[in-house]
Amino acid sequence: MNHNKIIRQSRDGYVFDENENSWHISKEIKINFSKHILGINKKTLEGFRKTLAIYAEKYSSYHVSHMYQQFQRLVISTRLENINVPIILDWKNKLGKDHEWYLGALKGFLLSWHEYGYYGVDESVALLLESFTLSGNNKGKAVLMRCPYTGAFTENEILALMTELARLWKEDLIPFETYTYIHLLQATARRPIQIRLKT
Repeated sequence: MNHNKIIRQSRDGYVFDENENSWHISKEIKINFSKHILGINKKTLEGFRKTLAIYAEKYSSYHVSHMYQQFQRLVISTRLENINVPIILDWKNKLGKDHEWYLGALKGFLLSWHEYGYYGVDESVALLLESFTLSGNNKGKAVLMRCPYTGAFTENEILALMTELARLWKEDLIPFETYTYIHLLQATARRPIQIRLKT
């Protein structure tokens, strides 16, 4: 294990060490790096850690956990050591139309990884990902299964979102345009991933 500590703080205020193999990033979520993830190329692993750590600082713990799980799925399915064009094409082929939304969900993460400049996702992979028009997931199934990543927001989530939105507006921390936009989105109860996959 790398004992050079790199201390980060998640969006939920939880402190974790980027170089540890277990990150407690919220009350509910702990990221435990599996043997599959730890078995990839060391420089690629470092790039993955740094990108995931930035996501933990910026995004919800559930989204971070989802990105970890999707990347692990890619690693296991392709026996990945390094990310390259053949690996991405192989995974896309294995997923087929019904499941290529897995790659769609991970696409933004991999492109961010490239944009951050960390080792692991080079220009050829980024260009390939940008060229893909990927199928979305089966929205009906996601809703019926109350999927926490791709299904509609639950009543509790909508209540929490509206409470926080009201606070931000009352304290003059967001512009009217943002307030209105989020209100319109919540009326459909769609998650960001459901909107992004259509673009």
